[in-house]
Amino acid sequence: MRVVILAPRATQDTESLRADAAATVIGWDEADIRVQAPARWTSAVRRVLGGGFVARIPLRLLGADAGTQFARRVRADAAAQRALSAAELIVAADEDAVFAAWKAGRASQRPARIVYGSAAAREVLTAKNKESS
Repeated sequence: MRVVILAPRATQDTESLRADAAATVIGWDEADIRVQAPARWTSAVRRVLGGGFVARIPLRLLGADAGTQFARRVRADAAAQRALSAAELIVAADEDAVFAAWKAGRASQRPARIVYGSAAAREVLTAKNKESS
């Protein structure tokens, strides 16, 4: 099964899933496919508005939240688009990857399963392995 993990920031859990599923990771750092980091002005806006839920709405409207920035960068990267179009399972590793995963699923010509988090991804992979055996 072709697995793509959308992870703006690499975590130990992402690395573990990458090793277990032989997955391709798309992210800002420590990724197989590195996309451009967010614009510097977005960091300044986030510092001014804060990081809470209430601040996230105007940030999203301005296109300054990390989720929107990551989705734009993934959509603009040709290698990331190739990996996503071939994926059978797309994993949004954290909340900033959910928007990019949703956009990838909507743009895909072939159906891909989209899940949030490594626990859900492991469940899908376990079910797939049981089907195969």
